Amino acid sequence: MARSCLECKYLKKRTFLNRIFSAVLVATLSGLMLMLAGRPSLAWADQVQAVVDRTTIGLGESLELSVTIKGKNGAVDVNGIDAFKVISSGSSSNFEFINGRSSHKTLYKYVLLPTRTGRLTIPALPVTINGKILYTKPIHIRVQKNASFGKDSKDIFLKVRVSDPNPYLGQQLSCTFTLYHAVEISAAQFQKPDFKGFSAEELKDQNTRQTVINGREYVLRELTYILVPQKTGPLTIGPAELNCNILHRSRPGQMLSPFDDFFGQTQVETRVLQSEPLSLTVKPLPPVPPSTAFSGLVGQFKLGAKIERAHFSVGDSVTLTLTLAGNGNLMDAPNLRPPALAAFKQYHDSPNDEIRLTPAGYEGKKQFKTALVPVKAGNFVLPKVTLTYFDIQKKAYQTLATDPLALKVEPAKTTSGQTSQIKSEAPAGAKREVIFTGRDILPLKEDLDALENRTMLSLNWFLVWIFLPAIGFGVLRLTFGILRKEDNQQRKMVRKSRNLLNMAAKTDPFEKEYLSLLYGALVAAIRTKSNTFGESLTWSEAESLLRQSHCDQETIHEATRLLTTIETKNYSGGRMSLQERRELLAMTQAIARKLLK
Repeated sequence: MARSCLECKYLKKRTFLNRIFSAVLVATLSGLMLMLAGRPSLAWADQVQAVVDRTTIGLGESLELSVTIKGKNGAVDVNGIDAFKVISSGSSSNFEFINGRSSHKTLYKYVLLPTRTGRLTIPALPVTINGKILYTKPIHIRVQKNASFGKDSKDIFLKVRVSDPNPYLGQQLSCTFTLYHAVEISAAQFQKPDFKGFSAEELKDQNTRQTVINGREYVLRELTYILVPQKTGPLTIGPAELNCNILHRSRPGQMLSPFDDFFGQTQVETRVLQSEPLSLTVKPLPPVPPSTAFSGLVGQFKLGAKIERAHFSVGDSVTLTLTLAGNGNLMDAPNLRPPALAAFKQYHDSPNDEIRLTPAGYEGKKQFKTALVPVKAGNFVLPKVTLTYFDIQKKAYQTLATDPLALKVEPAKTTSGQTSQIKSEAPAGAKREVIFTGRDILPLKEDLDALENRTMLSLNWFLVWIFLPAIGFGVLRLTFGILRKEDNQQRKMVRKSRNLLNMAAKTDPFEKEYLSLLYGALVAAIRTKSNTFGESLTWSEAESLLRQSHCDQETIHEATRLLTTIETKNYSGGRMSLQERRELLAMTQAIARKLLK
C-alpha cells in the first residue's frame, strides 16, 4: 500500500512536469509561428523555387532562369534583376492527381543576358500567391569577359568586326555580324545596334557558309552593314542582340523527357546572344590644298568625257557625256558641266546614275549629259573638266581631269528657195501718169427707146432676192464668230501661259506644283504659236507643231529640249538644287517670250 502511494505521488508529479513542459513547448512554437506569420516566407519555402541552367557564362551569352510555383495562381516580379537584361520566354502549367490528391504547378521561364562582367546576383524574387508574398533564394552568377568553354557556350556565339577601326570622315566601312552555330536553331531574330554617329545601310545579300573550328563544324551566317561616319572623334557601335531557339534532338533510344514518346523527341531552348561593343576613332580629312575646289567625294573615282561627234554644223545639237565612276559616295557628286563657251549654247539634262550597294560600299557610275548647240562656225577646243576628291588608299587629295576635245563647226546648210529677196518695181514715192482708155464708161442713151419695160420677176426669184442679203449677213456673222472664237481661244492660251509663269515665279521652287506650272506654261506657249489647243504635248508633237509654224531651228531645239527636261524632272522625282529649279524658270520664261511675241 505504501509503495502504491509513493508510485501515485511519483506519477502525479511526472504528469505535472510533462504538462508544464508541453505548455512551454506549445508557447514557444506559437511564438515562433506568430513571428513568422508577420513576415514573408523565405527562399527555402517549398511553394516557390528558382533555378538556372548554369552559373558560369561569358559576356554576350545568356542563361535560362526557371521559377516554379506550387499552386494555381502566382505572379513573379523580376523588376529587381538589374544586372541582367530579362526576356520572358513563356510559362506552362502542370496538373497532377495522385492517390486522391491533386496538385498544380506553374513554371515561368526567363532568358537573362548579363550587362557586365564579374560576380553578379539574381536577387530573391518576390512571388505573390493568393495574396501572400513568398521569396525565392538568391542565385550568384559568374560572368567572364570571354565566352566560357562549357559545352553549351561552344554551340552558338555571335561576333562582330569592322573593315577599318580608324576611318576618315565620310569613308565607307563595312560592319559584319557573324553567327556561329553548331546546333540546329530556329526563329532567329536579329536586333541591330544603335549606329549613333553613322549613316547605316543594310546589305540585303546575306552570306552563309560552313567552317571548322577546333575540329568542330560550324555554320556561319553573316549580316553586313555599310557605315559612313558623320562626325569625327571616338564613336561606339553598341552591342547587337540575337534571339533564337536551339533545338535539342534526342538520339535513338534516348529520351529527353517522359513525353518524348508522345510529343516528339525535340526540346526547344530559347537563347539570347549579344555582340561586344566596338570602339572606333574617326579621323578628320586633311586640310584642302590652296586654290583647290574639294567636291566632298571620299573614295576612289575615275572621270571621262565623250562627245557624240566632233564634226557638225551651226544649229546642230550634239551631246557631251561626262562619266564619273568608282567606289565611294557617288550619290553626293556635284553636277559636272563643261566650261561655258561663247560659241555654244548649253542645255543640261538631269544626272543618270547606276549605283549599287556591295560589300565594299557604294559603287557604280554617274553620268552628266549636256547638249551643245553651236551658234557660229569655226574650230574650237572644249576645255577639260576637273574634279577633286579624297583618295582613301593614297590618303591624299587627287584631282581628275578630262582630255580637251577638238570640235569643228561648219556653217549652217541652207536649201535653195529658203531665202528670197523682194525688189520693188518703182522707187518709193514715185508717181505714175494717169492714162484714160475711154472704155471704162459706157456712152449715155438719151432717146425714148431707152425706156423699155422689163420682165417681171417670179415669186421664187423675188423671195430669193429678198432673203439673199439676210442669208449673206448670217454667213458673214457666222464666219466672223468662228474667227473671233479662234482669236479668243488664242488669247486664252496666251493668258494661260503668262499666268502659269507668274504663278511659278511666286511659288516655292521645291513645291510639287512648281514643275507642273512650268510644263503647262511651255505647252500653252507652243500651242499658241502653232494655233492649236490642248493641255499636254510630247517632244515629238511639239517639234512637229513648231516646224509647221515655221519656227527657226534654234527655237525648236530649245523648246523641245526644255519640254523634255521639265517633264523628266517632274515625273522622275530626281533631286534638284534651288539654282537648277530657278534656271528652269528663267529658261521657260525666255522660250515663252519667243513663242508669244
